[in-house]
Amino acid sequence: MAMSMFFNCLGLGDNKKIIIWSWCNEYGSLTPYEPLVSNKIEEMFQTGTQSMNLGIVEPTLSNYQLDLANMKQIRLASGKQRTINRLLLFNDHVLAKGIIWEFQAENIWTSYDIDISNHLEIAYQQNASLLDLQHFGQPYKIDFQQWIQIRSNSGTQRKIRRRALSHQYQTENFTSQLSVQSQGGIQKQKKHVSRAHPYNTLQVATGSSNLLNSLTPASSVHKRTTVYRQVSKPFLTDTSKKEAVTESLPTVQKITLDTLGATPFLRSGLEVLGRYMIGVTQNIDKNDCAICCDKLNEPSSYGDNMSGSSDVVELCFCKHQFHKLCLLTMYNSVHKGNSLQCPCCNTIYGEKTGTCPPGTMEWYIDKDLHLAGYEDYSTICISYHMSPGIQGPEHPHPGQRYKARGFPRTAFLPDCNQGRKVLKLLIEAFVRRLTFTIGTSTTTGEQNTLTWNEIHHKTESYGNAFGHGYPDPKYLDNVLMELASHGVVE
Repeated sequence: MAMSMFFNCLGLGDNKKIIIWSWCNEYGSLTPYEPLVSNKIEEMFQTGTQSMNLGIVEPTLSNYQLDLANMKQIRLASGKQRTINRLLLFNDHVLAKGIIWEFQAENIWTSYDIDISNHLEIAYQQNASLLDLQHFGQPYKIDFQQWIQIRSNSGTQRKIRRRALSHQYQTENFTSQLSVQSQGGIQKQKKHVSRAHPYNTLQVATGSSNLLNSLTPASSVHKRTTVYRQVSKPFLTDTSKKEAVTESLPTVQKITLDTLGATPFLRSGLEVLGRYMIGVTQNIDKNDCAICCDKLNEPSSYGDNMSGSSDVVELCFCKHQFHKLCLLTMYNSVHKGNSLQCPCCNTIYGEKTGTCPPGTMEWYIDKDLHLAGYEDYSTICISYHMSPGIQGPEHPHPGQRYKARGFPRTAFLPDCNQGRKVLKLLIEAFVRRLTFTIGTSTTTGEQNTLTWNEIHHKTESYGNAFGHGYPDPKYLDNVLMELASHGVVE
């Protein structure tokens, strides 16, 4: 009885699930086949058929052949292959209710990704007037009053519709693939294995089954694995004409930092700041000092009536004024790399360096990998290799050990002109020890560990499920601005 109530809470009380076959496009979108097509594929799958032409169900699909032995859809005219998947959806999913959501592109109605379609239905049933798909990794807003999809950055509009399916998807008796441990945890128990086809079957838990998503770790879809899809992948992207790639690539493909690359700490703060500031005795700014927030015509609160606590200086380029003692205190409280960054406008004086410990950065071109939004280009793959070690005098806790979790880390750039520019500047940032720093992880809270240093990298090569991949039409511009904020420019 208790077990029954537990599964009811997870949305698993009904012993029926629907079987949906889908194909996966290059952006990670799982597009469902229509019910009659999906049901026929399942029939052939269960009988052990290795290959079938979709034209036997729907004549307009006669150009598509399914290789069920390798779970591929093949376009006969071009030989283009797409991965296909067999999904098991619980009965609270929109497709199980006989409803599908579609958008119109070039006068063709196209199904939304299976997960996105479910989010649309939930919002619709809650009488929402607007749904922002950016929460699900998509640059679109859905206007349910006008029945349109609006692209956030360009304002491009497309019609949407909610359509009732003319047929139902096949159902399957629920065979539990979950085991409840004595501690109350939930884990996957067995793979779904058909007698003739031990291939990938996706268990999709949605709607009232969100608890299951939160307890079951997401993983990538591979052959012969059973996974629970937690986050939908992007299905739409910017498309642009390929430009001629004229930007040259760096000649060095492996850059190594060692302890000899550490920034020397030979100059005093006054010696460094003396090159960038001038004393001010007249025309003192009426605003507060941006560091101590006291009036500039009053002593600095850092001075405690010390000699010189009332001295005011002006930075020579941006002309912002501060208490001299405040500026010196700020310099001494951060990494003293013989440079200064104005706390008001972020203008950098000198060459900014960081505290990244020893490590290696490598890059290469993958001609077979194409990022969403840059399908016409190869991909630049960057790999960072960092190891645990002992913190130096420039680090938060000198003499203590620091950790290096998740290395090697790989990042991806499109091999276009702007992508090549970003690569060159990322190399410069690494040489200046700006890429990583030792601190507290914002995701795990772990202290004394290597973290990214405010220069964002795209670490997902396929999809943008967690915001670390493509499509992201603003990423290259944004990372150039982040690099510039560190003084790394062409």
